[in-house]
Amino acid sequence: MLCSTEKVSQAQFDELIRQFEAIDRNDAGSQLYDLWKHVVVWGERLGLAVPARKPWA
Repeated sequence: MLCSTEKVSQAQFDELIRQFEAIDRNDAGSQLYDLWKHVVVWGERLGLAVPARKPWA
């Protein structure tokens, strides 16, 4: 849903990042990590502040 929004605020992006952080470490598989990388790149392209590390590190 957020990707289809015309303008994404830093607060909206931060909420998406918080959702990743809430995921159980034991469930953080390779597909989730791949999605995480795409979300970070997307945030960078939008000019938003992105986390330096994945939430499961």
